[in-house]
Amino acid sequence: MKKLFLSLSLCLFPVTAYCQVTIENFCFELSQESQVKFKLRIYYDALSKWSGASVKYKTPDAMHRALG
Repeated sequence: MKKLFLSLSLCLFPVTAYCQVTIENFCFELSQESQVKFKLRIYYDALSKWSGASVKYKTPDAMHRALG
């Protein structure tokens, strides 16, 4: 009986979630001479008060391997 009630309740009231994730991108260089580049991505959702971030960076060696 509990399984039937759970199945019917999920069909009648589907589980939904609403989120509004915002992404911001920032690019940085250490200096003109070093050619080390950073990319900072910030993710956040104001409604759920969630946030996260990631950083990618490239060194001159990695850029040379990607081009060559």
